[in-house]
Amino acid sequence: MERVRSQRLYEEAVKYIPYGSIFIDRGLSENKKFMKGEYPIYFKHGEGSHLISVDDEEFIDYNCAGLIILGYNYPSVMEKVEGVLKSGAFHMQSPLMIELAKELIETIPGAERVYFCKTGSDASTAAVKIAKSYTGKEKVVVCDQHYYGWHDWCRVGEKGVPKVLSEYTLVTEFNNLESLEQLFKEKGDEIACFIIEPYKPIIGELSSPAGYSALPREGYLEGVRKLTKKHNVVLIFDEVKVCFRLALGGAREYFGVIPDVSSYGKGMGNGFPMAAVLGSKEVMESADHDFMKTTIGEEAIGMAAALALINEEKTKNVIGTIFDRGRELTEGLDNLAKDQGINAKCSGLPPMFRFYFDAGKNKKEKRIEEIFFQECLRRGLYIGFRIFWFVYYTHTKEDIHKTLEICEDSLRIAKKNYNRQIETEFLY
Repeated sequence: MERVRSQRLYEEAVKYIPYGSIFIDRGLSENKKFMKGEYPIYFKHGEGSHLISVDDEEFIDYNCAGLIILGYNYPSVMEKVEGVLKSGAFHMQSPLMIELAKELIETIPGAERVYFCKTGSDASTAAVKIAKSYTGKEKVVVCDQHYYGWHDWCRVGEKGVPKVLSEYTLVTEFNNLESLEQLFKEKGDEIACFIIEPYKPIIGELSSPAGYSALPREGYLEGVRKLTKKHNVVLIFDEVKVCFRLALGGAREYFGVIPDVSSYGKGMGNGFPMAAVLGSKEVMESADHDFMKTTIGEEAIGMAAALALINEEKTKNVIGTIFDRGRELTEGLDNLAKDQGINAKCSGLPPMFRFYFDAGKNKKEKRIEEIFFQECLRRGLYIGFRIFWFVYYTHTKEDIHKTLEICEDSLRIAKKNYNRQIETEFLY
């Protein structure tokens, strides 16, 4: 099907918006997401796990950037949000702010104070600032290949970022306690915090060192916790992608390790803008003296959505269902790749994973991956190129079966045609 309306909208967008979209990782050649004639796709409606495009195509969606946990247009969320909208003063302080803060503190292990904002990038940046204020130190340690947002402190080395920041942002390897310990021994007196995504589906090649493995090695997070306490370094979990997706109490509950601070975002509002920093009273109270104002931080729409999400997870088997559906999907994808003799597999936990092709320098696997992505889009499967698949509570067994049928056809076609010229080109 020709995506006539989507293409026209894109051609209009590039006249006014750089690259036509804010949702693009410019400069990252491995993240070629926009395909001429195929993508971007513009949508007019979402329902459950499905999206309807402006060209009236229906897609099963796994490409929500982590924003959706329950599903699109989810009744209890929409009801709660609509109630706030009718108040007419939803951007002002409201009792919902206190209600949500209390709910988070009661739900999330180790959380005693909450600071609200609207995006995950802001939440992680606020968490780092709080850690610096609390410790009186200025340097930050980050994990290689982990994503903390777009602010300067975590984008060192990129265009537009002052070079001097490289002195203040230090890098260590995920799953490598020895390198972290050595860094703390050398510069622990200068390090305010270590911020880490406790769970990160693989980015490197499948054959790369274990430092790129999806899950923390046994004892790694526990070791990190001991080292940070020993050196008076604040431990921050960036849970922006996984909050309320792995466990009601977050990654800290799922992995059984309590950081000093966590940053939340994305799915926290089930599609509505909502983010938060939460942590121990001792560390978080330093925020009382810091300037971290955001004009719409007290806006109640996202808070209402978050309260509805938490209530659904408390009263229904939301996370268990997401794990079950995701497990069926990842096992099915692994079997399809194996049956087709394609070097690809799922990496990570069922609610949020990558279907990763070990392209490396192998042009064949790279071409198969590109054609697979294209064919899935053509058949009504909305996924991102080399990014996460997110499973929702409203993904049904029928959705999973249909997804696997589409993937089987797409893999077969990709393998058969990998040495032919691709009909479309990547825009970036």
